[in-house]
Amino acid sequence: MALYKDFDLTLTSDRIRITPLRPSDMEPYTRLMFGDIYDLYVEATGKAPSSGLEKEHGDEIHALRLPDDEAFIGWISLQRDDEGRPDIGIHLIPEQQNKGLGPEAIQLFVNYLNKAHGLKTVYIHVHETNFQSQKAVGKLGAVKDGEAPDSTMTGLREQLPGYDWKEPGMIYCYHLDLPV
Repeated sequence: MALYKDFDLTLTSDRIRITPLRPSDMEPYTRLMFGDIYDLYVEATGKAPSSGLEKEHGDEIHALRLPDDEAFIGWISLQRDDEGRPDIGIHLIPEQQNKGLGPEAIQLFVNYLNKAHGLKTVYIHVHETNFQSQKAVGKLGAVKDGEAPDSTMTGLREQLPGYDWKEPGMIYCYHLDLPV
């Protein structure tokens, strides 16, 4: 069940815009989600990997765009983590990373959720090797609560046994009190 039903909205700041995902965003969204595994998966299976949009929370994933451009530059999502808590996810294309757009998008998004829905806390999960995201969520005031083994891509590991998989590592869990 979706967390919020009014996700047909657009939010804009000086440097970033959050819009509903469009059908034309599906391939770039899925490519961004799966990275270099995307082409390997297509080659091995003859089909694109599942983007996760088929699940009930698909309407809570939004596209990120620059203010005066319709091009897809990333995504931001609201879903529930394994403990049922509101969880923010975000990913930008490499060309738009390290410019401060991620924290700006998170701030815009969570402040909307606080104002419109009264949400007081969100959670953000960051891979232990993603130092830039750890720094970014820290700048927003997020506090690290703990860590857990990374279970993402488990199904793909089984479907692509010949791929040179790195050790999964750990995922750090942060909480962010709102408003930011």
